[in-house]
Amino acid sequence: MVQTAVELNESKIITLINVSHYLSINQFNELVRLVATLNVKLFLIEFSEEVKSDQYQKCYYYHIDNDYVEWRYE
Repeated sequence: MVQTAVELNESKIITLINVSHYLSINQFNELVRLVATLNVKLFLIEFSEEVKSDQYQKCYYYHIDNDYVEWRYE
């Protein structure tokens, strides 16, 4: 999908939801490398009660807890 967006010269932000439910950590890291190589914008939304900042080390990571408090991990 990311490669298709590049080939179509899309200038929009690609949004994916709950990627961690479908990709392994290695697959996710490969997605991060692909996005960096292709120089596209990717917005990931994960619904999880767990803080997963370790999994998203190469990304800007924001966690919003149950009290709607935002925690930034950059």
